[in-house]
Amino acid sequence: QARVLKALLPKEGSDNKPSLTRNRLAVKAGFSEISGSINRALLGIRKGSSSGDPHKGLVQLEYVKIVELDKDGIKETTYQITAAGVKAYNRFMEEKGKMPKAREAEACVNHRYQ
Repeated sequence: QARVLKALLPKEGSDNKPSLTRNRLAVKAGFSEISGSINRALLGIRKGSSSGDPHKGLVQLEYVKIVELDKDGIKETTYQITAAGVKAYNRFMEEKGKMPKAREAEACVNHRYQ
């Protein structure tokens, strides 16, 4: 979740918060474009899911908001960090000091679909 918040932070010295599609956000956060991990970070994991331990996602925590954009009549769902999300990211970095090491890509491949 911290990687997703970092990807959504405004550029240094700017108050302009980017709105990114799920795929663009996944890549910017260090996941593959089709990764399900981005969904778990944004939307959490419900109780009883085989995806892991239940937890709230960034949207439920109100650290990220969903922004619907209209591009030439086509609606596009994007995600944008909130002020609470910026504070949560800064708190995380103060406590941890650095981002945890990312998992190896091979460990994230679901081999049953290959």
